[in-house]
Amino acid sequence: MTRSHLWQYVIVLLLILMHAGYSILERPNLNESYFSRGVVLLEDGESLTQSARLQFRDNMIYDYQQIDNSARILPLKIKNSAKDSFYLTTTPTNNNLTGPSKKYTHSQLAYNQAYYSKENMPLTFYRVPTPPDVFCIYIGELKKLRCFGMAQ
Repeated sequence: MTRSHLWQYVIVLLLILMHAGYSILERPNLNESYFSRGVVLLEDGESLTQSARLQFRDNMIYDYQQIDNSARILPLKIKNSAKDSFYLTTTPTNNNLTGPSKKYTHSQLAYNQAYYSKENMPLTFYRVPTPPDVFCIYIGELKKLRCFGMAQ
């Protein structure tokens, strides 16, 4: 190995280390809870009351949802994250806190709940630019936009 090749290897190694450091620093570090309240509009025009909380803790996102009289906890494992994206998988411990509402027979609600209830299903959360006290994500696989605030 010649001396010029040694410098090239050193430069490549430094660039790799700098990239790794930048990636770690740019990772979102969220350890907070975000809340939302509103309505879910169904295909037939009917509306249901909805409240939700996203809680970030220990490389997990806990999605607490209450739609009408049905409540669920949906734990999601963070597989990877970048500056404005989270790559998640569903876990087998999705829990119904109350029985499913008959409203879940509506196709979009039923599809979302079936998707969440399968183990290791991929979900990609793309963060939408918002003010600091608002957290909006677009869920690519479900084609769904969700927004949360810091206030309960």
